[in-house]
Amino acid sequence: MRKLYNLFFAISFMREMRVGFNTYCIGVGRAGIRFLDSMYGLDVKSGVKQISPLGLASSKFDYDLIDNLGAKHIFPFGDSDRDVRYTCVGGNQCLGQEIAIGDGRRILARIYEDISTEEREELVHAITLIGSLAGGTGGSTIPVLAKMIKDNFPEKLVVIMGILPEEQEGSTYLANASRSFNMIMSLRRELADRYADVFFIFNDMVARRGGILQSYGRTNQKWAETFNLLFGSTYNPDNLDPHDRLSFLKKGGKEGIGMMRYTGDLEVDNPNPQTDMEVEDAKSEIIRALKKNLAEYPPGTVKSGAYGLYQMRCDQSIFPFDVRNIMNESFEKRLQEGSSDKYAFVRGGIWPNQGSEQLDIATMILGIEPTEYRYLDKIMRKWTARYRKEDMKKDFEQIVDTMIII
Repeated sequence: MRKLYNLFFAISFMREMRVGFNTYCIGVGRAGIRFLDSMYGLDVKSGVKQISPLGLASSKFDYDLIDNLGAKHIFPFGDSDRDVRYTCVGGNQCLGQEIAIGDGRRILARIYEDISTEEREELVHAITLIGSLAGGTGGSTIPVLAKMIKDNFPEKLVVIMGILPEEQEGSTYLANASRSFNMIMSLRRELADRYADVFFIFNDMVARRGGILQSYGRTNQKWAETFNLLFGSTYNPDNLDPHDRLSFLKKGGKEGIGMMRYTGDLEVDNPNPQTDMEVEDAKSEIIRALKKNLAEYPPGTVKSGAYGLYQMRCDQSIFPFDVRNIMNESFEKRLQEGSSDKYAFVRGGIWPNQGSEQLDIATMILGIEPTEYRYLDKIMRKWTARYRKEDMKKDFEQIVDTMIII
């Protein structure tokens, strides 16, 4: 009897291991660490606990405004262990790239140690790099580190989440974001399956109100909610399956860039529909939530995408069984608006939240043509204001030739 019990326990444990989309997340520089701090805090608070965090700090100021990570999750590199006034690169991505390569082996050793420790209990599906493309540290380190990580963890899904600056932040930030974006896209073309699998672009989704620090906090929280709902899992058959997500990201990530949007705290008129008319009203309400969410993407980007993924969080009673097919069809039609013969692939799931009278939805679109995002297209050539063509070529070749295996 005890043997049967132990077998049942082992099978149950393995099923629990497989249910999570466990992700090792690396926040690079101040913006990346702040974003990661919000993600990790929500991951713990929501009970998902599928994020293993590491913050790469290049300055003592990168430790500011961290509420959730703690010192054990921060790893200093470059000049961050010195008493410096500014970051180690001063906004110069060429210098930042050299420092990142020089410190690469030490950073990789820490990543390897963390992932090895994590995988004694649960498989890590993906390694995600998060940071501002406009900064000297994040914008220069992320392109290099993506190459080094893929060289050492070829079986892992490697994801980049790059934050774009606002136009009002000035020409230096725009030029840095332009250099970093072009470097990543060029490396993806040159190295194909030996570089980052997915490249997400984030921009400010929250209006600037109440001062810059409050605005950063609201923006990071919204990004964290987006990641939590799309990548988080609960043990429920209606959830997005982690292996479906992996397949979706690998296929869709090869075509263009990716974007995500979150729409939360939508009031539900009738949280417990009973009659046929009430059920139909619930379906219409859910479709309206999807349309509202997709309307928040920049103009032209939705119809440019080829792959769509969504997850909703609500009471299961307001999610009629057949509404998933209706949502898939509605989402596919939006993606196919760009071409009459275009094939679109959509996956969706529900995160049951029993007793809730609210509805949250997050979507992800992959395969977006960068030139269809007008703001991104506008800054793609801004690197020429700060960096020379020959320096870009030299830096690109330096990354391609870098090979650090631990």
